[in-house]
Amino acid sequence: MGARRYVLLLLLALASPAALGAQIPVRYVLARQVVLADSSPSPFLDAGPELASAFRSRFEAAFPGQVLSLDSPDQMISPDERVIVIVPTITAARLSDELKAGSIHSLDAVVVGDVSAMDPWTDTTLFSGTRMVSTGFEMGESALAHLDAKAREAFWNSATHWLDAAIEQLKANLSPFVLDGTTLAPPKDARKFTGGIWPFGSRKGVKEGQILSGGPGRLARVVAVFPMFSTIQDPADPDLPIPPGVRYTLTVVDKPTERPEPTASLVWLGSPPSAPEGMNISVLSAGAFLGLFGNYIGKSGGIRILPPRRASAATRDQMVAIAQELSAHSKQVAGNYLSLDRENLVVRAAENPDRVIEVGVMERYHGTRTKQDGSVEHYYRLTLAAAVRERVGAEGESVYAIRGVMRHTQELATVEAPGVRETDQ
Repeated sequence: MGARRYVLLLLLALASPAALGAQIPVRYVLARQVVLADSSPSPFLDAGPELASAFRSRFEAAFPGQVLSLDSPDQMISPDERVIVIVPTITAARLSDELKAGSIHSLDAVVVGDVSAMDPWTDTTLFSGTRMVSTGFEMGESALAHLDAKAREAFWNSATHWLDAAIEQLKANLSPFVLDGTTLAPPKDARKFTGGIWPFGSRKGVKEGQILSGGPGRLARVVAVFPMFSTIQDPADPDLPIPPGVRYTLTVVDKPTERPEPTASLVWLGSPPSAPEGMNISVLSAGAFLGLFGNYIGKSGGIRILPPRRASAATRDQMVAIAQELSAHSKQVAGNYLSLDRENLVVRAAENPDRVIEVGVMERYHGTRTKQDGSVEHYYRLTLAAAVRERVGAEGESVYAIRGVMRHTQELATVEAPGVRETDQ
């Protein structure tokens, strides 16, 4: 290695926080309970201590040695530590029952939820692992006396599989402080491609000019950034091709209070969701719908989702308990200073989001038609609309300008006949 190249690499290594920052471990504080955001959950779902224990054991197995316990009153967290809060939330837990041939019940225990990584200093969601899991079973009329045991078993199966899938998503995709990935193969039609392609871009906070660490004596500079990837070059030899499979890391956030991602608040406009007239079913609340939308927005990373307003008092109490525990353990640093600091940051983030996403029901329709054979055909149509606003202007004088509007229509048709009910989506 030439003297010039050696000196350049040494200077870059000393200047790059990734060289040391990548070694700082991330610790996770786990919520003590599974949050139940469904205001009308199935009574056969038990989201109590046993499910919370299953969550903890699964997360500890996926992230060994990284769980931070707050059981000791002397344990504390500070803004200088890489601490993330993990909260499991069940948004919907419903038991569907479809009657076949007049006497066979086809049932599905459906669990919809997320396991989310939250920033403890703003209570915002950084990333969500989401999944819907259903467990089906059939019972005849004569066996319905055993429905309680069968349904509880089915919900336990759905809930544990939901935890497994959501935690696996966190394990594969969560990178709250350090991005760690291998280079990709260049496009096949690229005649002469120098440098390499790294699988992280602006959505993960990557910026041009940043230096990646690839281990002893191997660095790379980011030369161009796109939403989902970036192009990199060897700083000492820009024309050197970087083959696929070379590992590089980058410390995007050194301290939790320095997070670069914009914050977004989800707001429901208009009347809350409701069932069509004449149908005796309980639909999800506006807060639960906003929670679902926030989870799916958060799956791509690059944005911090503020917690939605929850209609359920029980759900609000669960979230308040998590926040109070974090604040109580923050107090141990220096009197009440850090606790107040955490609460001020939470309030500030909620009052001044970078973006506001307004969601509401644009159209809802339910029609019926009786056919010649006596069966009844039902037709449902639901159209949701959303407007994305971005804050512009100086703080205190800012306004939220519309950046985009979108809508989505979902349709469903069902046919009911005596003893038979068929569903066609």
